[in-house]
Amino acid sequence: MKRTLYSWLASVGLMLLVAACERDVPASNNISASQLASTMTQHSGWRVAEFREGGQNKTAQFNQLVFSFGAGGVVQVSGGAVPYQGTYLVFTDDGKTELAMNFNQHAFLQEFTDDWYFISQTNNELRFEDQGDILVFRKQ
Repeated sequence: MKRTLYSWLASVGLMLLVAACERDVPASNNISASQLASTMTQHSGWRVAEFREGGQNKTAQFNQLVFSFGAGGVVQVSGGAVPYQGTYLVFTDDGKTELAMNFNQHAFLQEFTDDWYFISQTNNELRFEDQGDILVFRKQ
């Protein structure tokens, strides 16, 4: 009888611990294009927290960069040797919210020229994916 009670208490404790951990970082993957655009433009800059392309972790090459998204579809990139400028658009296609960035003028940022599917948002991060490639922005 005691063994059953202890097992039951341990199970309940484990479930409470798991539930508490899941609440630590609230994530949302249901966001409209206008909500995402608003979130992106409200903050002074987004640092590249993670960038994986073709199975390779390229974060160290780009983690010094800060992307600042303006209301007019212009994205400024600072933190590198020189500042860069490109364009962006947040839109919905086939029910998925996407971020399209274009840096055709700048070979250094060409890897970011793509349509990125919005995956999730926490208080400090925005996560995107495109065919296995991962891009995570963190508030500066």
